[in-house]
Amino acid sequence: MIVNTRPRLLSDKLIELSNNLNLEILNAHLSEIVSLDLEQDFQSSAGYLNKISAYKNIIFTSQASAEIGLRILQKNISIDLDILKIFSIGPATKQILLKKGIDSISPNESSSRALLELIQEKYPGRNLLFCGDNSNKFLQKNLNNLDEIICYKLKFNAQNIKKITKNHKVILIYNFLTFDFIYKSVDPLFLDKKILVTASKRIKNKIEMLVKNKDLQVFAAKEPTDKSMLDLAKSFI
Repeated sequence: MIVNTRPRLLSDKLIELSNNLNLEILNAHLSEIVSLDLEQDFQSSAGYLNKISAYKNIIFTSQASAEIGLRILQKNISIDLDILKIFSIGPATKQILLKKGIDSISPNESSSRALLELIQEKYPGRNLLFCGDNSNKFLQKNLNNLDEIICYKLKFNAQNIKKITKNHKVILIYNFLTFDFIYKSVDPLFLDKKILVTASKRIKNKIEMLVKNKDLQVFAAKEPTDKSMLDLAKSFI
């Protein structure tokens, strides 16, 4: 059986796809997405919204940042978003924005590096990035003229780990923090003979650096999408 560790808010597409493919999925939502726009930590970043006209590019690096960040923008600014360039890191994030009537620009490859190169080469200017506290910080470190709004955080739920048993062979890992949470919460033997399917090679490499376990197999999907991850996961069951 395949284990879905995604937050409930981001699991609808995965559940729909698994039903269409007749795949049995255990939904062990190990985290939930908590919006930060009403919390004190967010207020220190809210000043960027008051000078929104100074930006040329708005960047969303995840589905959650698109959902929450777009809501924050529409609630707090008065200018038309059509005058700004809107970027999404990949097809899943792009689809979230399309549902809201916004056609964003995405790189050909779903990665922070590809997005960085696209903006540097074709869209110079001041950038405002929406992300979560689980951001890999690649764009923040490498893209000039960038301000960051952390608009959500992941809150982990240790109770849901108990749903995963030795009979659950394949675990979907969409970000490194989720694996790190599992690794710190369970007995090391729990991971023996498990197969992890990750959303990117970067996550795969970080896991392999952390865990020197010959019985733990880690594979990266071709794309960071639910379909790509399920296609890979079903090959192991």
